[in-house]
Amino acid sequence: MYRFAQGTLADLPRFYQLISARIAWMDQMGIRQWNTTDYWSVYPEPHYEALTERGEFYILRRAQDGLLVAGAALYEQDPRWPDCTPPAFYVHHLTTDRAAAGAGRELLRRCEDLARRRGKVCLRLDCAVDNAPLNRYYEEQGYLFAGTCIDGAYSGNLRQKLLVPPEDTAP
Repeated sequence: MYRFAQGTLADLPRFYQLISARIAWMDQMGIRQWNTTDYWSVYPEPHYEALTERGEFYILRRAQDGLLVAGAALYEQDPRWPDCTPPAFYVHHLTTDRAAAGAGRELLRRCEDLARRRGKVCLRLDCAVDNAPLNRYYEEQGYLFAGTCIDGAYSGNLRQKLLVPPEDTAP
């Protein structure tokens, strides 16, 4: 149904469309997240170009037509987390096409799989303290509350999911 891959510079225009659409949707829904923190000024296009060149941008495409439906950055370190142990990936800028049901869940699952393969013990992320729907969503996906952070105008809940290694299927 979906293909997970490292994103390229050619994927960025579509990713920008997804972010802009998500910001507009947040405004319509009265949800406070990227739409209240001057997102595009804090994270302009050169930010995404740099993370793509560093290999930190990942995408999810629909298998049938190759359309990019979700993307996120995976960082090795995150200054929002006071303690960067145990080894983790830090998810940022996760966005999806609202028409792609389940894409967010699938992207997180694929990021978890990649984290395991790369020897990470957990996947960490954050979301706005007052974004109740997103906090519920992450809780439902197994991302437990692990503290709070402040970054400029942004106040967030830190969340993490401990990754169970895949079961050994050898006889």
